Amino acid sequence: MEPTVRCDMKVSIVINNYNYGRFLGAAIDSALAQSYAHTEVVVVDDGSTDDSREVIAGYGERIRSVMKTNGGQASAFNAGFAASEGDVICMLDSDDFFYPNKVEQVVKAITAYPEVRWVFHPICRIFQDGRTASTPPIPETISVDHRKSALRGKLPGPPGPVTSGLAMSRQLLDSILPMAESIRITADNYLIFLAEALSPGIYLHDAPWSVGSQGSTNVSHGCVNMAPADAALYYNMELTGDPVTILGSSRAGEWGNGWTDWFLPWPKYLQGSAINQAVEAGPDGSAFVSPQAQPPYTGAAAPIGGPPSNSANAA
Repeated sequence: MEPTVRCDMKVSIVINNYNYGRFLGAAIDSALAQSYAHTEVVVVDDGSTDDSREVIAGYGERIRSVMKTNGGQASAFNAGFAASEGDVICMLDSDDFFYPNKVEQVVKAITAYPEVRWVFHPICRIFQDGRTASTPPIPETISVDHRKSALRGKLPGPPGPVTSGLAMSRQLLDSILPMAESIRITADNYLIFLAEALSPGIYLHDAPWSVGSQGSTNVSHGCVNMAPADAALYYNMELTGDPVTILGSSRAGEWGNGWTDWFLPWPKYLQGSAINQAVEAGPDGSAFVSPQAQPPYTGAAAPIGGPPSNSANAA
């Protein structure tokens, strides 16, 4: 059963900005458009010299603005957190934007795992040619507790993400911030490492950003994008080795992009054997078998841009 959303939990979206006026409006608009209603938006301008402050002024009382002299990313984080009132803080870089259900998904995760104090997730990079890529690659939602490792001085490096993929409880951030303002860049790494050292948390993996296109458009690069509820249903039911057939996409598969050598029919696969032999297992043991001894492959060659007709895309 999908967890319900705790509507009593207030969430602050803290946007840090320096000279990104050309992107700032989109970031603020996305924060104001969240499906989770109990949300406030705090915008910190770190001494911009472009039109950022005019952009901020245009939102009036719909946002809480913090204007400060330039001090770097750490100082902006400190100022934004101090001005926020939420039980959960979602960080957002001003050149990024949130999908409408971002905050809702974070609140659902915290509701489902009340012991966690942080929720991190990949971001979806959108390139000028329309391509998208999820980074860092997190294959499944994972629960993380590195506190014992941290006490031994063996805290593993986190898989990411960048600032816009970070959400932390106020309780946790109270023990981390304010941070040293000499950290002018990569202050998000400071937050990630300390969050993992101090509290258990969750790395989310789902694809809420592509729900509207799923079933009609190729929305991934080798991964099967699913709505969160659908992903949970599939995860709870699938078994290792289950075939998955992808339907409804007008875009053909591309070699090396979600369709690679393991989709080739076995006789065709053997033709490319680098050692010109294969291992055939049977009840009497294993033996090397030359590809030439196999039945000839009579199927059509798989062209780049389309998988073999008798194969199933799998993820």
